[in-house]
Amino acid sequence: MKILTWNINGIRAAGRGRSMKDILDSLEADVICLQETKVTRDMLDEVTAIVDGYNAYFSFSKVKTGYSGVATFCRNEVTPIAAEEGLSAVLTPQPSIECYGNNVDFTLEDLEALDAEGRAMLTEHRLDDGKSVVIVNVYCPRADKENNERVDFKMNFYKLLQERAETLVKAGRHVIVLGDINTSHKMIDHCEPDKEELFNANPGRQWLDHFLVPGEMSSTKPAEETSGSVDGHGGMFIDTFRYFHPSERGAYTNWCTVTSARQTNYGTRIDYIFADVELVRKEFVDCEIRADIDGSDHCPVVATLKTCFQAALKAPALCTKYMPEFAGRQQKLKSYFAKHVHRPSQSQPEATRKSQEVKSSLKRSASLDGDKAKAIKRQKSAGAKGKADSQPKTDLFSFFSRSSSSVASDKNVAAEVSETNKPDNGVSDIALAPQANSVSLGVNSDDFVSKNTTNLSHDKTVTGSSKDCPEKRKGEVALWKSILTGPRPPPLCSGHKEPCVLRTVKIKGPNQGRQFHCCARPQGHSSNPQARCNFFKWVK
Repeated sequence: MKILTWNINGIRAAGRGRSMKDILDSLEADVICLQETKVTRDMLDEVTAIVDGYNAYFSFSKVKTGYSGVATFCRNEVTPIAAEEGLSAVLTPQPSIECYGNNVDFTLEDLEALDAEGRAMLTEHRLDDGKSVVIVNVYCPRADKENNERVDFKMNFYKLLQERAETLVKAGRHVIVLGDINTSHKMIDHCEPDKEELFNANPGRQWLDHFLVPGEMSSTKPAEETSGSVDGHGGMFIDTFRYFHPSERGAYTNWCTVTSARQTNYGTRIDYIFADVELVRKEFVDCEIRADIDGSDHCPVVATLKTCFQAALKAPALCTKYMPEFAGRQQKLKSYFAKHVHRPSQSQPEATRKSQEVKSSLKRSASLDGDKAKAIKRQKSAGAKGKADSQPKTDLFSFFSRSSSSVASDKNVAAEVSETNKPDNGVSDIALAPQANSVSLGVNSDDFVSKNTTNLSHDKTVTGSSKDCPEKRKGEVALWKSILTGPRPPPLCSGHKEPCVLRTVKIKGPNQGRQFHCCARPQGHSSNPQARCNFFKWVK
């Protein structure tokens, strides 16, 4: 059995024309956990929510649209026995998995805020031996170190995640925590880390040190050397990829798409599959990074287990197919416009029946008055039509055609302007007028010059008889070319002597919005000659 995690970076855009079923089938996994779906409930369509052969469970962001969100798709053969949204109990009126731990450090408002961004979905499955496995699908927050508020939010989310996962283990359940953790753990997991001391000082990495079993865990080490810690102070989980591939370098799951860093494998490993020690030793066969699967700035991570989960007879209530909008219980649009005829029964009081008769009489009167009004309206319309027929007919082109008198008037005005405002170089202000339009519309300067100088040569009131004077025509063409030079060519980078690309600073700060030129090659390590060189030049 295979369990897969993937930050899909937008579930609606990831398919690139393929159906959701095609995407899921191509991943060849039994449980597929997706992060950063970027859909809210009102945006979720039926073809995404209900996929043949799968049952789905979504958690949506409740703070803004097109943001965050996770989804877990399970094949029908491994339907979970329970499902729950969020790491706390605030989103689940009737908890089915429970085991929330001691969250005395959080207020109710804190818990609501941590679960409001749609970052966690839990599903519970049954193994053959009767023991359950809880899969915690998470999309951990990202935070710039300068933003203290979001850094605190991220660390609180980590703390809540650890409390829930450890409480489940202590209750006798196996636990798999997977998803986009948004922190690279060790220096080997980063393409170009800081100095070791500064790198390890990152609070997210310190949390991972506390969350995972202390020391190096490896499938090649004896069990007694990797006993782990279950004393309530963390260290209950194993990084399953490093368990099977402890020294593999260049194993990254995330790359910058703007700089095409995936081409040079200049990335980080921030997507993980963690599991409790006992489950890893008992069930896990391998964990691998599928960098060959494209479609996002992340790639999937897949774990292989020995045995399959037992399928529940019925999907949990949180399954998307039970949502009213997809279960056939919603109101049809036509029901809002259907006429409802009320017929009084024989048992109604006489007063009520007379009241309805009066209302019916009033409706009939109003109907007759309406018929008279319609007849008068038709007569007026017929009269208006007769008047319109007597007027001369015009078409759309008549509004744009100019009469001969207006053309003659324009020529006279042009002649006067050319005589009074003619500059020393022989080109009038009227001839220069098209310049602004040609630049703003991005017209090729050479094409514009050839077309407009041809037109100008036939208009003697503006430029004179340049048709009869080739020397004057050449001068006009040269003048237009000097004015409409077009965009400047980009500079060449210093490392490869190749044309640069134009970029814009998007990071908030004093340089936000400024443009600069840099090497067009993909970002990579400085030792890679095929990667981008360090050329940089601001646009003045």
